[in-house]
Amino acid sequence: KHEVKIMTMNFSCEETKRIIDTAKKNGITVNTFITNALHKSQLALPYKPFQNEVIISVNVRDKLKVTPHRQLGYFVSGIRMNLLKKSNTVENLQTFLKSKFRSNALYRSLAVYFFAPSFFDLIQLNKFQLRQDKSLQKIVAKESTGVDVAFGLTNLGIIQPNTKCNDTLTRFLPLAFLSDTMEKYVSVFTYKRQMQLAICFDPTIVSENEIAAFKNFLIGEVKNM
Repeated sequence: KHEVKIMTMNFSCEETKRIIDTAKKNGITVNTFITNALHKSQLALPYKPFQNEVIISVNVRDKLKVTPHRQLGYFVSGIRMNLLKKSNTVENLQTFLKSKFRSNALYRSLAVYFFAPSFFDLIQLNKFQLRQDKSLQKIVAKESTGVDVAFGLTNLGIIQPNTKCNDTLTRFLPLAFLSDTMEKYVSVFTYKRQMQLAICFDPTIVSENEIAAFKNFLIGEVKNM
């Protein structure tokens, strides 16, 4: 019953370079810089009890001990955190994020946001009881608890497509990820030296006007840094 809508933001090469340079100047990662800007944008919106609850994701394919080969696409671990007491300064936020992603909890909380088509097939087959995969049955049967996360963020970093596609592709489609426990999902990637952000949301959960306000505040944060 979800409705899927996407709002995008494209930064020029100059703006992208300024974002990266500003992060370096402050001794923080671009991911922390974006997280901080997103959190400030969230706090600028009308109060919600879950406004400090966020999920930050990182690609852990290169950290996995066993190569996953073609079992799944990208391995992304999502760590849920409350930023209220952690983000008085962007440097504090950097320390906080680093400690979370260096801990063993990273491997215990593995959440896969990018699936191979065969995985979706297995989900459907289990949903209709045509297969009996116990772990997948638990995923399918899990009941929703309602919205309790303000936003989820995955920064895919710099995307370099196959050189044969270089002249064909002009931009990447953002990831569409919806959940009735998450208000909005932000995917970030840099392509051809231009950073692109996409906010995926369900207008039945959060209004388009609120997403537009969130987007405009975020753009202001980046351009006025």
